[in-house]
This record gives sequence, C-alpha cells and structure tokens, in this order.
Amino acid sequence: MYKEFSDPLHGFIRVSEEELSLIDSLVFQRLRHIKQLGLAYLVFPSAQHSRFEHALGVLNIADRLYLSLGGKDERTRQMVRLAGLLHDLGHPPFSHTTEVLLPGEKTHEDLTERVIMETEIYDKLRKVFGFTHE
Repeated sequence: MYKEFSDPLHGFIRVSEEELSLIDSLVFQRLRHIKQLGLAYLVFPSAQHSRFEHALGVLNIADRLYLSLGGKDERTRQMVRLAGLLHDLGHPPFSHTTEVLLPGEKTHEDLTERVIMETEIYDKLRKVFGFTHE
C-alpha cells in the first residue's frame, strides 16, 4: 500500500506506508512550517515552499537517481530514499538564515543527527526498517 503526494515540480511522489509513518510524525510535520528559502519570501513573495515539500522532492530525486544508476538492491534503495527524506530534519526556523545562531558552531546537519537519534524517528527506523546507527 502507498500514498501519493502531488508536487508541482515532480508530479506525483509515491511513498510507502512505512515511509508515511515517518512523514506523519510530529518531528517531520514540523518541516511544513520551516521555509525552504529562509527570509527570501520577503523579497520574492512567491518563494513560499517549505522544507516538507523539499524533503519529499529529494526523496523522489534520490530514488530516481538510484534507479537510473542501475541500482537493484531494495534495501539500499530504501536507505537512499530515507536519506533524501530525512536529510533536513534539523533545520531551525528560517533554515540557513538562523543557523548562525545555533550554539557551539553547530550546523543543521548536527541537529539532524540529533533529531534522528533522540526522537521517535530512530525507533521507527529501527523497528519498521530494521536500521541501526552502526
């Protein structure tokens, strides 16, 4: 079973029930409220897309790239898709614009790792997909 998201750039993006369990998490849903282009919408009013939309698009592109390179292993394909989906989970509000305010020279990549390891996302990756951090 699967769900499709309609995307203006990519058409329909199909996700599995398992991927949807990650997308439906509060941690992932927060990306709906983080602007992809930070404060650029103040100058470009139509630049209104979110990290949520971006993450779905990256999942789609990563999957298409893996398949176009001849990828056949379904577990590797799933890891590539999930990497695309989850790669921006740690973005602060307004994306890179406010990243300079993070304590201790942290980056959104550092926060993404922390969000994955310290929230329900890790449990889902472990239980649903059988992944561990090793």
